[in-house]
Amino acid sequence: MHKLLVGLLISVLGGISACAGGTTTLVPLTVERSAAQLATDTSQPTRLPSPEPTTASAQPLVIWFPDALAPLDSGDAAELLSAQISAFQNAFSDVFVELRLKRTGDVGGVMSTLRTAAPVAPGALPDLTLMRRADLISAQQSGLIHPISDDALPGVFANYPAAVEALARVEGALFGVPYMIDVRHLALRADAPITALSFDDVFTRELSFVFPAGRVTSMSETFLAQYRAARAEPSDLLLPIDLDALFVVFTFYDEAVTQGLISPTVTDFTQSADYLMGLSEGEISAGVVTSSSFMRLQRSNARLTYAPIPTESGELVTVIDGWVWVLTTADAARQTRALRFVNWMLDADRQSTYGQAADLLPAQRTALRQWDDVGYVTFIENLLDAAAPPIIEAQEGAAARILQSAFTSVVNDARTPAQAVNDVITQLPE
Repeated sequence: MHKLLVGLLISVLGGISACAGGTTTLVPLTVERSAAQLATDTSQPTRLPSPEPTTASAQPLVIWFPDALAPLDSGDAAELLSAQISAFQNAFSDVFVELRLKRTGDVGGVMSTLRTAAPVAPGALPDLTLMRRADLISAQQSGLIHPISDDALPGVFANYPAAVEALARVEGALFGVPYMIDVRHLALRADAPITALSFDDVFTRELSFVFPAGRVTSMSETFLAQYRAARAEPSDLLLPIDLDALFVVFTFYDEAVTQGLISPTVTDFTQSADYLMGLSEGEISAGVVTSSSFMRLQRSNARLTYAPIPTESGELVTVIDGWVWVLTTADAARQTRALRFVNWMLDADRQSTYGQAADLLPAQRTALRQWDDVGYVTFIENLLDAAAPPIIEAQEGAAARILQSAFTSVVNDARTPAQAVNDVITQLPE
């Protein structure tokens, strides 16, 4: 049965669509298309078959697993995930795992399905799923997920960097358990990694780079990180606006555009996926990427190395996001089973090996430190010590849009740094 499960899981991760009649058909998917979402039917989630219950009294544990954590180009990762779940069921014969692969976003995704099903078909909800930070905030505000006791998983939270743990908290209360993380940094063609990079270094090295600058409803995460690093008083929030910090960052981009190191065309990029091919083929010398994208690029092109996002002083900074286990059942017994499964998946060996197979950074220090690339691990750990979460639209969306608009005007050479700062002052509400 385990071999059957592995084979079916690999088929699912290769792309399947559940038809209305309940039959399953293979759908050809490319890695580029499926990196964001699988072509699954919006009304019926893809089911990953599980071994039969080992006892008649086995209780179900329904888990929704986002497709973004299931790499379509890695049969090893698929088989490893299947093996870890099967081993859990062998160890806990009173639990029967039903795993469903769900789209990450849009219609038919985890969040949209939770919102739709919660009021009309609560019995169709999972017990456990994974969410990114913005969805966790939204789900908590909508009452779709449930708090977790700080002592529910003894010893686990002592193993998280502070910025990683913060991904799972809302106003101090714990609503999740971090599993895998992504951090932003530069991928570039250089003889050796760069461990610190200031604005002056960019000009000295004549380092041309690209990044996702074309945000409209939110703030470029590269710009956000640089603004946070330039602030006189450290803060993960935008408000109150530090006008001096804005002027410093705007001035850097004004000079970088003038010197041809930053092209106004960066505003055409809304995500790093827009230029990964250029990085891989050497048409672009440097670009801000996620750690997951960097690991995939490095595997295909060993000439790429890493560096931090440049800041005024060279101070390390990054924006972190990640995947957090959350409880979507209010039933105490089902919550207990779900947390038992989470604890199993957070075993350092399991988390480390799956993270490497799937090109994902494990959230726990002990799991990350098991990786062989000591230099990259050290670089990531240093970034995590200076990491901050992304902007949450519901909290600071208006301010983020105003800052992003002013930033874009500087990059497009439409406004001077001083004019852009003044635009921010006049547009921000009193």
